[in-house]
Amino acid sequence: MDTLKKNGFLIALLFSVAVAAFGVIAYLSSSKESALVDLPLTITYIMIAIGALLSVGLPLSNALKAPETLKYTGIALGGLALVFLIAYSSASGTVPSDNQGTYANISTSNMKLAGGLLTTAIFLVIAGVIGLIALEVKGLIKD
Repeated sequence: MDTLKKNGFLIALLFSVAVAAFGVIAYLSSSKESALVDLPLTITYIMIAIGALLSVGLPLSNALKAPETLKYTGIALGGLALVFLIAYSSASGTVPSDNQGTYANISTSNMKLAGGLLTTAIFLVIAGVIGLIALEVKGLIKD
């Protein structure tokens, strides 16, 4: 465990230095106003990508050591796919009409996909909050 803490600290330190170097390069290579907007967005994208890779990679490396746990991962992924399919099928796909042409290049299938993804995200947030509340209530009842 001590090695894991040291490695985690080293990875965090290297990531921080890399992001800082990237920020300095981006700030010097572009106009000052756009760098103030683009830099936080780019850092956010990088952090989301790293988080996504780690959230898939670390459990997968643990699952390869104990393959029987992959069954539960498959059930969870199947549940997510089912939630998305229900949300996608319930999305209307209606493209709003406007006079400025904001939605000119958006098709109905893209609108259905966006609606399905938003509905899935909202459902997962609500399910997470309900799960946290249920866990806390269970802990209060036990005590």
